[in-house]
Amino acid sequence: MALEISKVEGLRASATFYWMGCLLGGPRAADLPPAEAKAYERELADAWALWWPVLDRLSLEVRIENEATR
Repeated sequence: MALEISKVEGLRASATFYWMGCLLGGPRAADLPPAEAKAYERELADAWALWWPVLDRLSLEVRIENEATR
């Protein structure tokens, strides 16, 4: 059971940090035309707002599993 959970959580962690890399690796608002920059900043803020709860959930799952194995 623990091995299965670690596999799933490992994949989830990899995907979460790949997502973060995509958010950080995108274009910079300063490099875009002003009209596009404003929309891009909103989209980026929305994407980060979706990312944080995923990270929080991942962190919670890891803490729960850590406590369960003690």
